[in-house]
Amino acid sequence: MITLLFSSCQSDATYKQSDFNVEIMYNEFIHLDLNAHRVNVALIGYNQQIRISPEEHNAIENAFDNNHIGNLKGEVFMESTTMIFPPNNFQFKVIKNGKIISDITIAKDYSSGIFNGTGKDVKAFMDAALKILNRNRDFSAIRDSLIAFQKEKGLLII
Repeated sequence: MITLLFSSCQSDATYKQSDFNVEIMYNEFIHLDLNAHRVNVALIGYNQQIRISPEEHNAIENAFDNNHIGNLKGEVFMESTTMIFPPNNFQFKVIKNGKIISDITIAKDYSSGIFNGTGKDVKAFMDAALKILNRNRDFSAIRDSLIAFQKEKGLLII
């Protein structure tokens, strides 16, 4: 199921930190405020800044611009054809001038449905952001700490 509410292209949809921010929910537990470089993992009581290089930040901004993410409005939900529990979704909220303008959720294994227009753009942004975050040393350490905590406590790992 895909729910899309968006407007036509706007010239003011280019990522500028003074106007836009992206909150990334890497998974159910790991949340990143892109402009603040702040990661929150409530399950293990972690809420700190991480180092995101200017190159990494620019790469995410470029993916945002190249995939027209600033033009999306409302909710976008792209689910997998295979039901997974716990869900393995990637979610991000686009904030403009302090207000959430879109809330996008996509299954990380999304491989069907719309692969043109908005669907293609959302998947391309997700793939770029995941690649950058998974290569980031600080972010990877947090992710690995969460996985170790989940294993130690016998919790489901996502």
